[in-house]
Amino acid sequence: MLGYVELMDQCMDRARIAANNAVGNYQNYYCCYEQKMEADLTLANYLLSHIDEAVAKVWIKVYYQPIVDTFSSKISTYEALAR
Repeated sequence: MLGYVELMDQCMDRARIAANNAVGNYQNYYCCYEQKMEADLTLANYLLSHIDEAVAKVWIKVYYQPIVDTFSSKISTYEALAR
């Protein structure tokens, strides 16, 4: 069973997750925490922390696409695409 401090920490974490999900949504005045929010955050954190490993093991392959300046017809920069 969670102690009082752990329970308060969990409540604050969940409130922060709900607040972060509400950012940019100006149609609602409030946002209620849902377990899916925490699951989505956990998945995003997992993906971000393992991206280097995925690229190294060629689970994700990076392609560089040139961006051509229309006035000079020369490559001005590249954008990275991942598949």
